[in-house]
Amino acid sequence: MVVSRSSVFLEVIEDLSKSPYISNGDVNEICKEILKKGAHFLKIPRVNAWILNEEESSLENLLSYRKEDACFYIEEPLLSEVFPRYFEHIQNRQIIISSNAQTDIHTIELLDSYLIPNRINSMMEIPIMSGGKFRGIICFESHTSKQEWSNDAQHFAVALTQLLTLTLEIEKKMSYREQFEKLISEKTILIDNVNHRVKNNISVLAALIKRESDKSKDLYHKELFSNILSKTFTLSALQDATLRENHFVINLCKLTREVARDISNAFGLSKNIELEFSLEEDVFVSDKKAVPIALLFNEILTHVYKHILEGGNHYRLGITLNSSEQSLFCFEVHIKGPILLNSDFIVAENFELAMVLAEQIDGKLGVQNDSSGSCIQLLF
Repeated sequence: MVVSRSSVFLEVIEDLSKSPYISNGDVNEICKEILKKGAHFLKIPRVNAWILNEEESSLENLLSYRKEDACFYIEEPLLSEVFPRYFEHIQNRQIIISSNAQTDIHTIELLDSYLIPNRINSMMEIPIMSGGKFRGIICFESHTSKQEWSNDAQHFAVALTQLLTLTLEIEKKMSYREQFEKLISEKTILIDNVNHRVKNNISVLAALIKRESDKSKDLYHKELFSNILSKTFTLSALQDATLRENHFVINLCKLTREVARDISNAFGLSKNIELEFSLEEDVFVSDKKAVPIALLFNEILTHVYKHILEGGNHYRLGITLNSSEQSLFCFEVHIKGPILLNSDFIVAENFELAMVLAEQIDGKLGVQNDSSGSCIQLLF
């Protein structure tokens, strides 16, 4: 049974297309396979691949193969300023066949430096096209001027060139990905360093505030420093949340717990206050919006703690956070105990900062009373 030449070519291409060198973007190794098989199955002495440099001023030899001694080597680049007509010739994006390259008007420029030294009489040149642009060529070269470049041979050469083009594109994409991953890694390290410094600065600031607070000799200044220290701890909690999350959104459930914990610590973990949480887990806001929200939570809880501690009774403090029909989210602090808040509590308790912060997030503050106690509600 006689196997047709086209069937052999197809089998070679199918075998090469499965090469891991292509999927790995290993241009050098797949180039070796392509040049070697091109020379063997087309029965020609030389095959070489050339890549146009970024400035389009020269063709750099990717690799050359000589069949007589099975040798791979690198040739000197071809410069456009030395071979202008040849460069114009190869950039026409078509298969170029020079049956007698040593007399062809387009390739005669190569006569002394390339054709005669390599005994080349006939060439088939297949353009490497990527993104619609000429990127280089694969040259199939013969010592005879009567070399047969049949349609099957041309299709085979084109298929080999396409495999090399595919590998070049994969290599380029992998290079871009590596550069991108490196850039992301560098930025992540930079952000981590900045966050670490911010965290350290907040800790130093808290220590300085605590030191000045200890020097205070009257209740007014002690409370003043205590409020500042509490807000500093809230900003620290927000910084922790930023590091914990993805730098773009903040989980308000976790942040609320941390703010409440810091306020409770600031007031000495009073035994007559029992904390209860009812927090929706998946409540997220942007990192920019989280700053006024965290400070607002701090302001509300601070005023509530001050108010109920003055009574000296036992209270249960219920803190809820959930989605709301009236607004996007609802934050409530329920005071369950003998003291009810007046409707003018917000004004009476000097809530100016809280009101400003609420406006920043388009929020609404209000006080409600019922048989179980009082509630401060924030809709935002």
